[in-house]
Amino acid sequence: MEPDRKMTVSSKNYHETYLKEWAIYVTKLLFTTSPNEVERQIADMKVASSNTESLNKFFHDHLQFVKGSNVSSVFFPKKIEVIKDGVLISGTLRYWFSDSKHIAVDKTYLLTYKQTPNYLLLLTGVKENGIKK
Repeated sequence: MEPDRKMTVSSKNYHETYLKEWAIYVTKLLFTTSPNEVERQIADMKVASSNTESLNKFFHDHLQFVKGSNVSSVFFPKKIEVIKDGVLISGTLRYWFSDSKHIAVDKTYLLTYKQTPNYLLLLTGVKENGIKK
């Protein structure tokens, strides 16, 4: 689902189904990446994001890690939960550095957002919520 897909909003809130699909879109865009794609992906994400200090730091750190470590990755969502503070999304992050073996870890991210007066959904933060073993 594209984040700019037109939809009707009732009760001035987004439906849980839309928020879950939005979270899948965001995590796949950010974490299914490579050194050649990461700058474009971050630029695409900034179009639908709020300009917050924490989000800008996340984008900067993510770019430095992917390009600096020459890492490619793919994210497979498994569980998505809409909570009061945002959307929790858990899944498997597979990544590899250059020609090394693939590494797979379970990750959980908290995506925070805000709704503009015209009901646009803007990403405000991405926080790793912990690693499940």
